[in-house]
Amino acid sequence: MKETKLVFVYGTLLSGLFNNVYLTESNLIGEYETAPEYEMLDNGMYPAIKEGADKIKGEVYEVDNATMGALDALESIAYDDYKKEEINIKGVDRPVYIYVGDKVFKMYDEWKPVANGDYRKHINK
Repeated sequence: MKETKLVFVYGTLLSGLFNNVYLTESNLIGEYETAPEYEMLDNGMYPAIKEGADKIKGEVYEVDNATMGALDALESIAYDDYKKEEINIKGVDRPVYIYVGDKVFKMYDEWKPVANGDYRKHINK
């Protein structure tokens, strides 16, 4: 049996959005939200989260190691643009990885808050 991990996505990796192509071979577990520990910001092209007091809305996917490696590359883990953390999500029976913004916040001058940690609602308004 293949080893899998769970990943929580909240931005352009969401189903129906352009980076979801990275997850086409992965199993969508469902829609969830984090504990109120983050704040989501958007630079006009994509969002990032940091420590805060909002719940972040997103999806949990079950991914294989190759897909996790592709996501790490997309999120520039090696360059600390994002860091990957393990969190617990209510209703999910094992730890989930989430990408938290790091150096990415220094790469763009303008970041705007995303109300209620809901990127899909933010881009559809």
